[in-house]
Amino acid sequence: MKLSADTTFLQRENEQLRAALMDEKQWKERIQPGTLELSDGYHGGATFWSPRKKQRDHEESQRQKAITIEARKERKLLKAQELDARRRARAQAKLDRERQKAEAAAHRIARQAAHKRLQKAIKISRIGKKPSSKRHARLVLKNIIVSSSSGGAQPADRSAAPPSPRSCSGRPIKLPIKYQ
Repeated sequence: MKLSADTTFLQRENEQLRAALMDEKQWKERIQPGTLELSDGYHGGATFWSPRKKQRDHEESQRQKAITIEARKERKLLKAQELDARRRARAQAKLDRERQKAEAAAHRIARQAAHKRLQKAIKISRIGKKPSSKRHARLVLKNIIVSSSSGGAQPADRSAAPPSPRSCSGRPIKLPIKYQ
């Protein structure tokens, strides 16, 4: 009987010690450090802060806030400047690309015009080899001299003569003699 009484007594003591240990752990977790610094000589009890100390802490916190706000403004301004610089760089690159395209187009047009002039010069040189000078002289004589009923030769009235027919490409059409 004595053994069972000792056992129950020890069990109850064990439970109470565990509860006390849990309370102490919870109390340590609940403790949060104060916002104001405590002196080294603090051993518990009430702490009295002087108005001068409170004012100094308040001014320090206000100064820190002002520094933070100023730094934020500077970062924002720097970011805006970087964005503006990138936008200007993109616009300049776009202008450069457009200028290069315009130069390439002008170069291409000049090359095509030079090619056309060359082809025209080759064509003219080929036409010069043909014996067309006699034909040209005959046409000029027909247009200038027209015989009249009196039999004399008179210069033709150029406004009355119909224009020589031309093809769509601008070449003169040579009509057969019976249709002239």
